[in-house]
Amino acid sequence: MGRHFGADPRCFSSGFSTARSVPLVPATAACDTAFMLVLVSDGDGAVDTFATTGIRCHQVSPVFATNDLGFAVGAQMIVLEFAPGSQPLLEAQAFHIAPTLYVWSDGSSGTVGPLLIRGRTACPSCLEPPARREEPGNQALLAWAYASALVEVEAVVTASVSTLVGKALRWNQARGRIGMRAVARRRGCKTPGCSDSPAVGGSLASA
Repeated sequence: MGRHFGADPRCFSSGFSTARSVPLVPATAACDTAFMLVLVSDGDGAVDTFATTGIRCHQVSPVFATNDLGFAVGAQMIVLEFAPGSQPLLEAQAFHIAPTLYVWSDGSSGTVGPLLIRGRTACPSCLEPPARREEPGNQALLAWAYASALVEVEAVVTASVSTLVGKALRWNQARGRIGMRAVARRRGCKTPGCSDSPAVGGSLASA
């Protein structure tokens, strides 16, 4: 599964930008070096994507994260490199620890998002799992998804905003188009912290 998304072998750094973004919390100063991101992936090069900016990044495998419920304690964001619904217990745990962003691809599309936040968006169990495909992930599309994720993480670090709160951006190569889709809370969901996703441009600041 070897792949390479960046040239810097270090695991520090991150900064970011946005359009039609949603505030997460009051704006902070430029790059916060105390910000820590945990990447859950079996890949051997994905973490380098975040090493070109200014945050600390720590990578663990899905198996490790599943067996250690405290795998991301202290993290300001968690990135999951797999499709929603692939690891239900792990996804639920991540949702309760920190804002969680999905990044993944299949043979014909790449997806970044949604960014789920406890108390502000729908929970992982409300997400509609994608249709299962037999073909392996497309590395070029996955690289695109990671590049898009990098922009979002930078926006969070530098301005506490994101365009992907409760939304997923998908590049469908087979159909030749890119689209964004909002996720919705499942009717009757009892998961603590599950909420209706905010409207585009709405504030997420706590009351």
